[in-house]
Amino acid sequence: MLIPVKKRSSVAPQEVTLVIIIFNICIISTMRMLTVTLLFCAMTGLTITNGNPINAPAKELSLNTTLGKFTVSISISTNCPSGWTPFNGHCLRFVSSELSWAKSQQNCQSMNANLASVHSIEEYHTIQRMIRQNSLFSRDVKAWIGGSDCQEENTWFWIDGTPFLFTNWCDREPDNRYSKQHCIQINYGDGKCWSDADCSSLRPSVCAKTAS
Repeated sequence: MLIPVKKRSSVAPQEVTLVIIIFNICIISTMRMLTVTLLFCAMTGLTITNGNPINAPAKELSLNTTLGKFTVSISISTNCPSGWTPFNGHCLRFVSSELSWAKSQQNCQSMNANLASVHSIEEYHTIQRMIRQNSLFSRDVKAWIGGSDCQEENTWFWIDGTPFLFTNWCDREPDNRYSKQHCIQINYGDGKCWSDADCSSLRPSVCAKTAS
């Protein structure tokens, strides 16, 4: 006697494809949630220890998964005193008082700092923004930084002893007009660039020190 065999229900290829797509979406969503959680934990761990900020340069965190590579840059705030602007492990401060270059350096030293040395266009733009934010009428005022060729004409150095490699001179500068321009002022002319100036001229200034 023959026993009838029930036919198994067939699954259409389209249905299988749909199931696979939904499964992948679920996996990707789960991984993204995990990524966000890991980033939150990483940022918390890097910035908080017993409620105190940790001084660390900007870091890049790369998370590799089987579904791809997620790369996220995390900027960690540097611990600078109130009134100072952090940049790349240093603290910058605009001083609006108009002093000579030497008096400006003395004033910076009173805050355990020096007149600022500038080593990249990014740092220069940071200084310019800081000046605009803290100057009257948000202007790009001329200010002293820590460059000088007082010891030997056209041999420039930074007062903090760091290498003098980056420059942002205006056209036809430095020109040592009247043979007594030996200190660097910034935000000069229409280009808001550098020029040499008489060190006894009275200018605001920019101080810098290493972050604590």
